[in-house]
Amino acid sequence: MKNIARTILGIVAGYAVVVLMTELGFGAFPDGRAPKNGGVTVTALATMVAVAAGFTGGYVAAALSRLRPVVSAAIVTVPLVIESIWLLTTRTPPAEFWFEFFGAITLIGSTIAGGLARQCWLRRYRAA
Repeated sequence: MKNIARTILGIVAGYAVVVLMTELGFGAFPDGRAPKNGGVTVTALATMVAVAAGFTGGYVAAALSRLRPVVSAAIVTVPLVIESIWLLTTRTPPAEFWFEFFGAITLIGSTIAGGLARQCWLRRYRAA
């Protein structure tokens, strides 16, 4: 029972970290979104927010959960995929669809990368 609770806590905490970091990072942009025509600097900043938020959330989920690290990070991506589909179909203007789509893919991929980083760290730690 303790392992199940810790796994649920890890997944919820990982998702919460992703949401909190994206809200804080994108809060600096107008309407909480990076403008599509904001130039290279804005696109780079938006990418860094997505990578940092996803990676950290995936790592937190993997560190707290009792499942394999990549599995924990992958479970965090389920609500991210659902949320991304909802946002892309209801709140994204057609002209910005691909910009937002690749932003969502970056966030989801970074979440998996956080779990992979935790798994690599565990392998190295256990081998030493």
